[in-house]
Amino acid sequence: MTADIDALKRKFREGRQAEAIDECEALRAREPANRDLLRLCASMHVVTGAYGRALALFRELQQSERDNADVLFN
Repeated sequence: MTADIDALKRKFREGRQAEAIDECEALRAREPANRDLLRLCASMHVVTGAYGRALALFRELQQSERDNADVLFN
C-alpha cells in the first residue's frame, strides 16, 4: 500500500491533481478503514481548494480515531 500512496503523491506533485484525487478516492472506496489514505485524500482536497470534501474527510478521520479510542478504553 505504501507504494500506491507514494505513487499518488508523485502524481499530485507532478501536476496531475485531478487524476491523483480520483485514484485516491477509488482506493479509499476499496479500503475504507485505511486512515493513511483518508488523510492523503483530505490533504489533496485542501490543496486544490475543495474544502467541503476535505472537511468531510477530516471529520470521518476524527470519528474513526474516536471510535478506536472508545474500543481501547472500554
